[in-house]
Amino acid sequence: MIVGNKVEDVEVEVGDQLHFITWGGGGWGDPLERDPALVGLEIVQGLVTPEGAKAYGVVADARGVVDAAATEALRGQMRSGRGELPLFDYGPSIAELRANCAAETGLAAPIQPVWHHLEAAE
Repeated sequence: MIVGNKVEDVEVEVGDQLHFITWGGGGWGDPLERDPALVGLEIVQGLVTPEGAKAYGVVADARGVVDAAATEALRGQMRSGRGELPLFDYGPSIAELRANCAAETGLAAPIQPVWHHLEAAE
């Protein structure tokens, strides 16, 4: 079954597995707990810019080299200025993600796929 974006009321049963394919904007848990080295790797892979890495509280250069002291300082500042976090952050709307994609990632926004649903034979 293909489920649309930002859906939270899908019925599942014990043993079901869900596979989420996303292209950014939200996440599970605290972004400031993300391993800075992984964020650095994402810079190298072109998935996030050094400026975009700051959303995770990570200070790194264009080669993905993390400045540990600056990262800890930024994360401390970010933690002190925020409240309680939800378990899952849905992030901005799809329209906002598309509008900000090039500026935040250096990449053009993905093209929305067209899903061709097969009608069940009666």
